[in-house]
Amino acid sequence: SATTSGKPKLTWKAVAEADSYRIYRATSKSGSYKRIKSTASTSYTDTSAALGKTYYYKVVALDNETGKVSKFSSTVSHICCLAAPSVSVTTSSTSGKPIVKWETVEGAAKYYIYRSTSKNGTYKHVKTAVSARSFEDSTAKAGTNYYYKVKAIHSNTSANSEYSSVVKATCQIVKLAKPVITVSSEAD
Repeated sequence: SATTSGKPKLTWKAVAEADSYRIYRATSKSGSYKRIKSTASTSYTDTSAALGKTYYYKVVALDNETGKVSKFSSTVSHICCLAAPSVSVTTSSTSGKPIVKWETVEGAAKYYIYRSTSKNGTYKHVKTAVSARSFEDSTAKAGTNYYYKVKAIHSNTSANSEYSSVVKATCQIVKLAKPVITVSSEAD
């Protein structure tokens, strides 16, 4: 799986009698595997993985006291993806419409904005943004709650980010300005 950083994250179950684990990586399934980390943990995030590149991983368990090493785990692969966008939402003071904003994600070619009327509902793609880092939802209806999430898109679509966290906004009813009246006498 990938973390919100887009870097591959490996996890495995603890092995009885194991004190540590060695993680090996290659750039092809049958390629040359090099040890990249030793850890006592049962997970590892490959922070050195390059964006858009596919990596292959294997893990061995070690009993530090006896020096015994397990056989290699099965091989898993993962492409290093874009980081998930950091998203916030505000409401326009003039229109009352939700405005979704996100931070630039390094390597992203564009961003897809998705909307739903319930947090766990079906999200529909409502906008593609290339250079913009905000989206005012002009089709939002006053008094309605909306949920948004954003995905960073890479030129290699298999390196797209995970979805951002979901943000919620209520489309506001904007009060109309009161009329200003003047009185004059009607001339003939």
